[in-house]
Amino acid sequence: MFTLIHHNSLRRNFMRGAFVLAILLCLFTGCKTDTDDVFVLQGTWASAWDSYVITSTTVHYEMFDAQLKGNIAELVEFTDNAGVLIIEVTETADFIQNQIGWFTGVYYKEGTKNSIKMGNAIDSSYDPVEVSTLEEALSLFTVDNAETHIEMWGSYTK
Repeated sequence: MFTLIHHNSLRRNFMRGAFVLAILLCLFTGCKTDTDDVFVLQGTWASAWDSYVITSTTVHYEMFDAQLKGNIAELVEFTDNAGVLIIEVTETADFIQNQIGWFTGVYYKEGTKNSIKMGNAIDSSYDPVEVSTLEEALSLFTVDNAETHIEMWGSYTK
């Protein structure tokens, strides 16, 4: 009976010591957790020239006085933190000439916790790529068409 009590005391002391060591390591190393590097698309992504504000339901793109706003109709995820937001355009201004009520794509790739590459769907003459129905948009804005619809990827930070 004495050895059983002694064994439990040793185990308790070991567990306390391990817990204290874990706390000290956490204090000195910054307590990195699995969620520290998690990519989250929602938020404000900005470059020196333009920005995207993405919520769970909307996208607001702005460059100088030009802007594009829309409701997210579909989020199509590809692989490796990439995908396309299919948005129904609700507002457009200046040289961005999307049609209100039509669907366009905002592609993203290489997303990390703090950086991402993004671009609005445009054709080679820099006109917006858009369609009148969600069904058409789902067929058009695919992983295979990403490089066709994006003339130049912008780099953004959160």
